Amino acid sequence: MNTAGPAEKKVNTMEKRFLLGVGCQKGGTTWLHDYISQHPNGDFGFQKEYHIFDVLFTDSGDSVLERRRTRALEELQNRDSLINSPNGFKVFKLFDFYSNIDSYFDYFWTLANRNPDVHLTGDITPAYAGLSTETFAMIRAKLVERDLVPRVVFLMRDPVERCISMFRMRMRITRGAIDWNEEEEKEAVRASYTKDTCVRRTQYDQTMISLEQVFKPEEIFYGFYEELFEEKTIRDLTGFLGVEYRAPDFKKQVNVSRTEHELGEEIRREIFDFYRDTYDFIGGRFGADRVKRLWKSYRHFDGLQAAE
Repeated sequence: MNTAGPAEKKVNTMEKRFLLGVGCQKGGTTWLHDYISQHPNGDFGFQKEYHIFDVLFTDSGDSVLERRRTRALEELQNRDSLINSPNGFKVFKLFDFYSNIDSYFDYFWTLANRNPDVHLTGDITPAYAGLSTETFAMIRAKLVERDLVPRVVFLMRDPVERCISMFRMRMRITRGAIDWNEEEEKEAVRASYTKDTCVRRTQYDQTMISLEQVFKPEEIFYGFYEELFEEKTIRDLTGFLGVEYRAPDFKKQVNVSRTEHELGEEIRREIFDFYRDTYDFIGGRFGADRVKRLWKSYRHFDGLQAAE
């Protein structure tokens, strides 16, 4: 093990696994974290999405890091409040990770080894879907150096539904209860689904290609949002992660984006056409019949194109 602090501690002999959740955004990752982080064999630290590698190793990272640095400096102006708040620990710890990437991996090594009952830790950040092959290779190498076994989880959702849900979530965050009429929402969705931040999270084929150049097949779990809330899926997933199956609350909803607008077929078909290659790639990999059964956009619009 090539670490200074954690290496001095006694390592539990049970295999320690690191769950690297790479997406997809609006694909059930918050529900999954809510379930797995409460498992007695898991310790995921102080938050679900750490946003380390997307901030440090993607094109948009510099601006994100600058915004976080500005917010942190504002909080630091009130030293007493920061010290007495749980947010104070987060601020200092995240900037420790940003300034020294090894401290990130050392932190998770400590989580996995400080309690003999814990053998699963990890970071579920959907933005990691857009990481490069080189960044994935660095992550895997540093995990292996610390005897943390990589376990990548990539959940996928019908791209049309994912894009719309992502937009609605962002509008809920930025505009709160402000109501949009259907035409306003339709035009805003039309302006968002081709943006780089959306494309990186929706071109599942590109994420899979990058992952498979780095990780072994047995280190990757591919799943579908549309099958996530089923006992078989969770049994398969907990087996992959090396923890005991525990019956989840499938009725529990988290981070739901609600709206009464249907948006209509025109805009949905535009999104489908834009991501057609992704639909076909996933259909080819997992079986077109299965994917069409799960993804209504694929079933419907592919059928329309065939008829035309």
